[in-house]
Amino acid sequence: NTERTDSDLDPEETQSVSNLPVADLGDSDDLQVGRLVIAVGTPGGLDNTVTMGIVSGLERSSAVVGIPHKKVDYIQTDAAINPGNSGGPLVDVETGRVVGINAAIRAHMEGTSFAIPINRVREIMHDLAQGKGVKHGYLGISLATCTPDWAQQQNSNFERSREHQQTPSDGESTRQQPHHRRRQRIPEVYGALVHKVFPQTPAERGGLRIHDVILEIGG
Repeated sequence: NTERTDSDLDPEETQSVSNLPVADLGDSDDLQVGRLVIAVGTPGGLDNTVTMGIVSGLERSSAVVGIPHKKVDYIQTDAAINPGNSGGPLVDVETGRVVGINAAIRAHMEGTSFAIPINRVREIMHDLAQGKGVKHGYLGISLATCTPDWAQQQNSNFERSREHQQTPSDGESTRQQPHHRRRQRIPEVYGALVHKVFPQTPAERGGLRIHDVILEIGG
């Protein structure tokens, strides 16, 4: 096995063989919630086990799934996936084509399983097979949704907190002034608020700062 990637896919090394049946790959972008699917695998050493369920959700972020370091949006299904199912196909019952690769379950939540969309697999499978690493673009920032109402509330809360502070001595007042200057009002607009800028990242080098609001990209 190669080292596990942040896409949650591991290619397997096999001996050269021929005349193996090949599963047709489907289009995971065409999946809809409620579609019947089957999961194939070897849970607990039980070869060729098949379980059936439906597509329960789409585009589940890795953070929601509980593995935030993975760069994948998952298919959610209630088809049973257990240890030994990982790496097996998730198959669309209607078309008979593979639409995902079984990958994970949510601990303590029965009937909540996740698969990597097959279209994501298509993008990187040849690089993985050749032993290449998969690189992902990143900015190095943490964002939060900004709306006029939310920004107005945050600004009001900050102003009230300043008003209720006890009057400090002259020396304390001098030391606190830089802190107040750093905390500027949040623009009361729709956009993406920069919540955190990580050091030594493209975002920091590009000049993004905490409390910047991104209004558009490429405009």
